[in-house]
Amino acid sequence: MSSASLPALTDRQLCRLLELEGWEYGRTSQHGFFMRKRDAQGYRHAVIPDKPLPKRLLGRILSSKQSGIGRNGLRTMIDKHGLR
Repeated sequence: MSSASLPALTDRQLCRLLELEGWEYGRTSQHGFFMRKRDAQGYRHAVIPDKPLPKRLLGRILSSKQSGIGRNGLRTMIDKHGLR
């Protein structure tokens, strides 16, 4: 995987990876899943739509405005936990 590419993930795979990293489900709506994790600055929030995740949308979820994980963080989570 190149440094700029993101792997193809489903919404459920991403939710599972986040859950394994300590993220909690907030609520579920018709738009998808709201997940959160407490860090030093408070809570980080991510909205995971209940639909296939195109790479652009996945990039936005990983951005500093939502989860703050970034591409390298995603790769680290996949290496640590694998995809299920």
